[in-house]
Amino acid sequence: MKKRIGVVFYPDSINAGDDVQTLAMMQLVQRSSDNINVVLVDRENLQSESVKELDGLIISGWFMDKPNNWPPNNTNILYISFHVNTANGASKVLQSASHKGHFSQHAEIGCRDLGTLERFQKLGIDSYFSGCATLTIKPLSRENKRNGILAIDPFYKVENNESYQKWQLSRLLTHEELARCTFIMNDDANLHKLSPAERMNKAEKYLSQIQQAEFLITSRIHAALPAVAIGTPVFFIDAGYDRLREDRDRFDGIIDLFNVIDLSHFQLMSRRRWAKICRALGLHKLLYSGPKQDVLMNARKQTPPRINDEAMIMSKRIELRVNEFVKNTLDS
Repeated sequence: MKKRIGVVFYPDSINAGDDVQTLAMMQLVQRSSDNINVVLVDRENLQSESVKELDGLIISGWFMDKPNNWPPNNTNILYISFHVNTANGASKVLQSASHKGHFSQHAEIGCRDLGTLERFQKLGIDSYFSGCATLTIKPLSRENKRNGILAIDPFYKVENNESYQKWQLSRLLTHEELARCTFIMNDDANLHKLSPAERMNKAEKYLSQIQQAEFLITSRIHAALPAVAIGTPVFFIDAGYDRLREDRDRFDGIIDLFNVIDLSHFQLMSRRRWAKICRALGLHKLLYSGPKQDVLMNARKQTPPRINDEAMIMSKRIELRVNEFVKNTLDS
């Protein structure tokens, strides 16, 4: 009988990035062994009895909306590509004696970002910077015909509406490039209504679009990371993440893998209240005197190698850890 390993899934999510993270870990486990059944488990209900019955559990991704539903109900756990947000009382969970004991028991903790690593190190828990599991995503096929430009929520953290984002995009691209550009918004209000299988299929199509693009412009971390893994040049718009610390610490160590176009290249793109008021009044259009194609042009000249060496090291390390966990689970 095949052993059953749980992989984290967020059924209530409307963000395609959550499904990309789940798909990455599913594929990684499936590549590790043919003798494993991958079971999707609800990210916010890891205390359930069904989780206890699994032969193993791999915890990766963003946590936690429901700190009271912690810790997970399993004794064989691999923490890798793990991010803990500082909101919703999650920091108190980390600091409690019982939870510190839980993490120490399952150490070494693989932290997705340097912000999470810092939290565990302050608690004296054995941990390391693993990077994100989406860096292990493989190209979907050997054919890689790149055609057109892809923009996935390039300015969503500033204003999460299509008209604003497209207007800003028109300032970065030439008319010819804009005509070849496909615009995507990650959030889909109907996503949580689909079955897990339908969602994973949708995530594969999403990755296929990234693979086929000449380059990607995005402010979504889980669009940019797969692009690095697949080998699609990516330009990360680091705008709108300036208001809260928890908006930024999940990037620490990861953002270095991208070409970054930061807030200094734009006016009135802060999340601060005064900037929001100015945008609501349309002042952002009045202050802009012309296109900013030079910003993207300069960034494109600095494009890193097809697959960043540091990203490759992270990817291999994650694969080795998962492979070892799967082997130990099979042998137990």
